[in-house]
Amino acid sequence: MDTPLIIEVAVNGGTTRREHPRVPLSTDEVVADARACAEAGASVIHVHGRAADGSWAFDDADAHRATFTTLRKHDGLLVYPSMMFTRDDPAARFRHVDQLASEGLLDWGPVDTGTTYLIGCSEGRLAERGFAYANPVADNRHVLALCERHALAPSVAAYEPHFIRHLLLLLPEFPGLRPAVVRFMFGGAKLPFGFPPDPLFVDAYVHLLADSGLPWMAACYGGDVLPIAEHVIRRGGHVRVGLEDDASDPARGNVERVREVAALARRLGRRIATPAEARSLTGA
Repeated sequence: MDTPLIIEVAVNGGTTRREHPRVPLSTDEVVADARACAEAGASVIHVHGRAADGSWAFDDADAHRATFTTLRKHDGLLVYPSMMFTRDDPAARFRHVDQLASEGLLDWGPVDTGTTYLIGCSEGRLAERGFAYANPVADNRHVLALCERHALAPSVAAYEPHFIRHLLLLLPEFPGLRPAVVRFMFGGAKLPFGFPPDPLFVDAYVHLLADSGLPWMAACYGGDVLPIAEHVIRRGGHVRVGLEDDASDPARGNVERVREVAALARRLGRRIATPAEARSLTGA
């Protein structure tokens, strides 16, 4: 286990204060929380921008600029935003990525190379309806071109196996692209999409990557990634935690989750990556 472990924190996502009392929403809150996570071992900070009233502003460059200026330019952390849903206009969907990258405020770009169906589940009962999270190939090509132009590493969330298959088919179209960071998104009990968090399915995803050599990490959306973290760390993968993915435990905020993974890595004898090492490992 010579490769240092990258720990990413998805600090807020669409999580509300009702869902978790400590989710950071404002610029000051996100910066303070991210700095505490960095001190605990995180090198990558993923932020969903919010408006002043806390509402979603995921595709608004202004909602990210001050946060990313502080965290990247002053603190040296790796940062990247999310995006809103497709609107049949790839340039509009990813305009904030283009703007922030042009200002030197991004390290990675958000890319989801497939479509899945997200539906909630409570106490073993599915909700009445969910929604199709669609990512047309035109959107994929547009944002991958932006990543190539701005020298960003694509951060690819694989919600289903075909996300990885599509990614591997798209990558040859962008020969100047930095290596994509492939994130295996496991579906927790509250969001039962794709594979559940189990070492067997970690291995299946690694097998799908074949000999691509792409760096990969694991996350659990709608559940806790910690039960599979040891297997991921032993296999040479990286780990994402955060209140975007799992807000179920009010006693565990972002910092506590980073500390848990960092302590596990130390117990297993794997060093935690610094931000500089995280950049090097992802092709900067």
